Amino acid sequence: MEQALDRRIRRTKGQLCEALIELLGRQELRDIKVSELCKRADIGRGTFYLHYKDIGDFYRQVENTLFAQLQTILETYFPQGSRPILDEGIEAIFRFLAENADVCAAILSQRESTLVERILTCWKPQEDAAWEALLGPISPCEREETYTFITQGAVGIIRGWYTGGMKKSPAAMARTLNRLIGRCSALTEPASPSGGTD
Repeated sequence: MEQALDRRIRRTKGQLCEALIELLGRQELRDIKVSELCKRADIGRGTFYLHYKDIGDFYRQVENTLFAQLQTILETYFPQGSRPILDEGIEAIFRFLAENADVCAAILSQRESTLVERILTCWKPQEDAAWEALLGPISPCEREETYTFITQGAVGIIRGWYTGGMKKSPAAMARTLNRLIGRCSALTEPASPSGGTD
């Protein structure tokens, strides 16, 4: 009985999520009404209010679920206090984004979304060794600016991948992003002395 109830709840939430993705494809979150969402999902308003306070609460729970799944990937490949597994980690992120493309693209398209900021805060190195593993031998005063430059560029690449129809595979996108991070890291390396005199 309990398992059957759980299945019904999962099915209801799945229907609501699919309806939300469809509606976000043509209007802003703030313009979506509960009645419209429920009609699209083919469930009653009373069922919706059993699980959520309003549209904003539902949206936040969808975003929280995505963040929790991405956080697991980040903790696996980018553990604080240890050297990040950069190549495999970035490919794992792109695979996740591909497997959950509809909901991720819908969430990332909204101004209300805090998903990107939360991911970047979670991914951000906290120790000198982690900074050096990610960016190379960079001075502490340049870390924040370089991190912002790389990560905001990465977000732009992901959004462009979605809007362009995801023509490249997750592995190809990961290789591209890794190359760009490597080039950026090379730019931050201290210049070697020329050894000559004027």
